[in-house]
Amino acid sequence: MLKGKRVHLRPKSLGDALQDYTWNRDRELARLDGSLPPSITFNDYLEACALELKSPLPRRERFAIETLEGVHIGNCMYYDMDGEKGEVEVGILIGDRRYWNQGYGTEALEILLDFLFASTSVNKVRLHTLGWNHRAQRAFEKCGFTPASRASRQSQPFLLMALSREDWDKKRL
Repeated sequence: MLKGKRVHLRPKSLGDALQDYTWNRDRELARLDGSLPPSITFNDYLEACALELKSPLPRRERFAIETLEGVHIGNCMYYDMDGEKGEVEVGILIGDRRYWNQGYGTEALEILLDFLFASTSVNKVRLHTLGWNHRAQRAFEKCGFTPASRASRQSQPFLLMALSREDWDKKRL
């Protein structure tokens, strides 16, 4: 478990599936993620979650974000770990709207970044956010991310942001 002042990150469990399914089916959360809500049933979703927990994909790890009181408020992950390039991509979702705009996502991402830079050979962390999602961009900038490039996926504008180990170390001083 990775602990912060107000939240901690723990490995995902099958007990998270119902909450995750609910967040994944939420149209506003899907829009903020640049995706569509899945059309699969909960039982199919649960089966996929169980399979992923049993046989996790290499080069990635998913975490639940919980308050110190144990309330599951969101998820974060790293994926596409490239050991040769020393790069990885991260993603985060605060699904519980009661915890929006209060710094919980920023703290969770900082905990994940501390973990990545302290325990891996990663030198660069990337993320994609929607070009119009300025709230997310401000949170990522608080963590030290800077805009790197723009892209388009499925007619949606995305901003690629990046953070180097060197910049993270400077920020943490």
